[in-house]
Amino acid sequence: MEQYLALTVHIGASEESESLLAFLAEAGFDGMEELADRLIAYRADNDWDRSEVDAYLADRGLSYSYELMEKTNWNQLWESNFEPVQVDDFVGMRAIFHPPFLNVQHELIITPKMSFGTGHHATTRLMIHAMRDQVVPEARVLDFGTGTGVLAILAKKMGAGHVVGIDVEDWSVENAIENAQENKVNDIVFVCADRITNSGPFDLVLANINRNILLEHLSALQTVLAPSGRLIMSGIIEEDLPVMDQALVQQGFQRVSYAQEKGWICIQLIHNQSNLPY
Repeated sequence: MEQYLALTVHIGASEESESLLAFLAEAGFDGMEELADRLIAYRADNDWDRSEVDAYLADRGLSYSYELMEKTNWNQLWESNFEPVQVDDFVGMRAIFHPPFLNVQHELIITPKMSFGTGHHATTRLMIHAMRDQVVPEARVLDFGTGTGVLAILAKKMGAGHVVGIDVEDWSVENAIENAQENKVNDIVFVCADRITNSGPFDLVLANINRNILLEHLSALQTVLAPSGRLIMSGIIEEDLPVMDQALVQQGFQRVSYAQEKGWICIQLIHNQSNLPY
């Protein structure tokens, strides 16, 4: 039976929660649940050194515990805590056992399992807001770090043409495929890879991951983006913006918009036209 590691951290202030989420994402935790008084983070159990996480939590005086969970138990815990999420009148995200939304343009049925992306986290909501005016009919879209596939699925429902979702975790790719099937958008190409394997060009590139991975793959993201295309990225906390801006300028991007929620930011970018070879 497949096992997962659940880390429960008891928290208070919301800013403490946001910093912790960013740290745990960079530490390799893929699934997150924010509850009223605690945060639960999940990762596949493997040969993993807990010392850095333990030190981080201890330094901040946070109470925490680890638990090994069978996959079926994790699913039961998720079902007991999962609530539908609505982003304005644009998108509603729910589980299969919730009643349908009545007043949204697009309804997504998402079963996250161990994958990130249910709309509960600020970064997913920020990405969805940013996509509202950026997906045009037949657009070629890349979702880098697709997780549950939620952004790729939304792009397809909005009329995108060729859509590719990439994730490093095989269980995320499996989960994304299942969610696409549930939403009746079976022609999305989901790929398990640790780098961008499709050469593009893409009219829209989505990347909701974390700062370190974004910085590592900026060159590849720039390469596959069409000259007139747009890159939307999140998974970044406000304190990271100066570092990101410097790297983005060096890579030939120009920031055209910025949004924030609960200390997280979402950036929309285009090619710096003066750097294009024509």
